Amino acid sequence: NATFTDEGNGTGTMTFAPDSSQQNGEFVITCIASDGALADSFTVTYVVNDFIRGDVNASGTITAADVIWLTNFVFKAGPPPIPLLSGDVDNNGSINAADVIYLVNFDFKGGPEPPM
Repeated sequence: NATFTDEGNGTGTMTFAPDSSQQNGEFVITCIASDGALADSFTVTYVVNDFIRGDVNASGTITAADVIWLTNFVFKAGPPPIPLLSGDVDNNGSINAADVIYLVNFDFKGGPEPPM
């Protein structure tokens, strides 16, 4: 699930979008750039981990510590969730105050579990 797009102007874009079949895998990608006379390369290793949406500190469970972590990230420029997607608690594509509220409702008020 990796693609490279040559932009035609001496630059390129590499995208890696793992799917659920690649969870807990390690993927090594080597990129080589050449002008026909000289070449250079670099290697990137991607580690794909599964995660629990709402477990923003990657402890393996959702607790009050996750609420504090997410609150600090959203309102006080604290460290980001690990991985970042775990902070999108309501799975709407963005991380904001609504995710903090969703997490508080789940953790303290018996609200619905965060979606997968």
